[in-house]
Amino acid sequence: MECGIRRHHLKARCLSLDAYYSDRDIRLLKLLIQYLQADSGKESSTFIAGLEKFHFCWEHMLGKVLKCTVNLNSKLPAPAYIDIDGRVLTANKKGMRTDIILHDEHKNKYTIADAKYYAASNVGNAPGWGDIVKQLFYEKALKTLDADASIKNVFVFPGIDGNLKEARVRSRQKSTDESHIFINDFEPIYCYYTDPMLVIKNYLKGDKMTELTNELLRSV
Repeated sequence: MECGIRRHHLKARCLSLDAYYSDRDIRLLKLLIQYLQADSGKESSTFIAGLEKFHFCWEHMLGKVLKCTVNLNSKLPAPAYIDIDGRVLTANKKGMRTDIILHDEHKNKYTIADAKYYAASNVGNAPGWGDIVKQLFYEKALKTLDADASIKNVFVFPGIDGNLKEARVRSRQKSTDESHIFINDFEPIYCYYTDPMLVIKNYLKGDKMTELTNELLRSV
């Protein structure tokens, strides 16, 4: 009986830790903000704090400062497996999870924004094949929810000036410097850059970045 109770408490503790650590970066950022607001300027200090994986916070902050955001993840398709008896088993917890979706209701336009904390100054430090394919599937899935809507795919990087304009797909074997095969067979993923300090300042103030929102929703 005692062992059963211990196992129960251990399981409950593990579940609570899983829930906690999934949000630990955002929790830490909020605590750092509270610290700076409470103690900043009171006395000199050598205290330095940071986040190991800032891209989670980058996604969170962009989602808060952009306007017209909608959450459609629960409506997007999820994986399904068929067992040996022919039963279809759905895996809803492993379904599609977009970073940010913007929706202009008046023009029925959607923008699927993937928040990437990469330099994206060249192809070496830009999103890879998996990120591109994922966005293309998000676009296809969103089209099933609203076939008449206009859908735009974007990457949002930190930076004031950016070198990359679009991400596309092309054939490695048949393409040449003058002829790029398949380059227009898939919709492009547009690349946008925004000043991270401006994002942080707006996030701390609780303000919205209207200009950036309009730019992401604007037709290309």
